[in-house]
Amino acid sequence: MINFAEVREHMFDVVGAIHEVHRELGPGLNEYCYQEAMQMELEEEGIPFSRELSFI
Repeated sequence: MINFAEVREHMFDVVGAIHEVHRELGPGLNEYCYQEAMQMELEEEGIPFSRELSFI
């Protein structure tokens, strides 16, 4: 069963990381810059992730 409280907590962490990257870099860069910055931010915050997974 899905623990929605835990999912919600992680979503706040991820959205916070997204906001931090956008605050640091601002708009207008290419996707690769944001991907690299997001990876660094998630690693810094200790948030586990996988990059560019397939949905198939």
